[in-house]
Amino acid sequence: MRAHLLKANGCVIGYLTAHDANRHRRWDLIDSSSGDKGDTLRPRGILIWVADVYRHRGVGAALVQALVDDFGCHVADVYWSTPDQ
Repeated sequence: MRAHLLKANGCVIGYLTAHDANRHRRWDLIDSSSGDKGDTLRPRGILIWVADVYRHRGVGAALVQALVDDFGCHVADVYWSTPDQ
């Protein structure tokens, strides 16, 4: 498991949780179909949250960048869990 926490002025303004996994599948969000399966170890984003007043300021991008820097990959290599409904 990986967790990244971003604070400003002593307050949490964003966090990201992820884990490393080697079972993943690409999804086409336009036609809701699944694509190629893969078995390469990649970070899998589970949850990302940014405080309302800090949205649209690059906080989410900074959290994702921290994840890829920690893992040693590119942003395009991160994949995300399917949200629960």
